[in-house]
Amino acid sequence: MYKFVLISASLLPTCFGQLPPDQKVAEFMQLSGLYAKHYAPYEWKKQVFGFDLLDVKPWMEKVRNFEGRHRVL
Repeated sequence: MYKFVLISASLLPTCFGQLPPDQKVAEFMQLSGLYAKHYAPYEWKKQVFGFDLLDVKPWMEKVRNFEGRHRVL
């Protein structure tokens, strides 16, 4: 039992892998699609602050080039 736990614990850091760039883009597009569908004050924020939630072009390069596990946004 202890050997299994020890082996599992030693292999755990190697199990965390990076997503390929295509998968990162797909997940980001899915997340932005959810916001586009369910975020109620979209029009208000666009009119008052000039922030367009649906304009994801500025974020796409950051998503493609991101290498860590920290937040992009």
